[in-house]
Amino acid sequence: MTQPIAPVSTVYCTDESICKLIHDDFAALAPHDQLLAAGTDGVFASNALWVLSSASANFSGQSVTVGSIVRLTGPRGFYKGDGNKYAVSSVSGGSVTLRNVGQQDAVGQPPGPIGGATGISFVVATFSPQIELVSYELNTKFGIDPNFSLISPDRIYDLRALENACALTVIVQALSTSSRTKDGDFAMKIRIFQERLSGALSICQVRWNQLNANPPPTNRFSTRFSR
Repeated sequence: MTQPIAPVSTVYCTDESICKLIHDDFAALAPHDQLLAAGTDGVFASNALWVLSSASANFSGQSVTVGSIVRLTGPRGFYKGDGNKYAVSSVSGGSVTLRNVGQQDAVGQPPGPIGGATGISFVVATFSPQIELVSYELNTKFGIDPNFSLISPDRIYDLRALENACALTVIVQALSTSSRTKDGDFAMKIRIFQERLSGALSICQVRWNQLNANPPPTNRFSTRFSR
């Protein structure tokens, strides 16, 4: 039987990277069958309002990682609409430490209500398969190869440009597959994010660590290095 192809070892964005760009649409666009964890037994202790614990979920065993997005959907008195979204800062067994999306740890209003709470409903959906595929495509586009030391991902000087390109590509693909008509909200957003992606790719340049043996920076128009 044919085995799945091994995923790339380095991906260039996280679910948090995507959520920073489409915050309100994350719940609608994240594939509902790509769940890492879900439950209704979440707990915030009164002295740890950034830490969500669950007896039914093994967050670390279910591949919830730093940069995953946890959406808190209930009780409704605490979390309105599609819920509040938080990024994962650290994971330990059945507990995750959260932070506000795009912020450092413990910045802003914590997710747990004052005094703590039980019966918290949570969902952790992910774009990880799409992120992995786009990361592979970016490797091909920019001549990045984990099998060759001089042009492997760990030699890239600044990953920010690739993070932006990866997140925007995933968003454009998600909006395109979710749009049912030529008009409407998603159709407009497709055009907006396509323009942002085109701009991001046009200026994206892979810069390598400043070592004597390193190749010059590459962009999407560079030729692949001969080996």
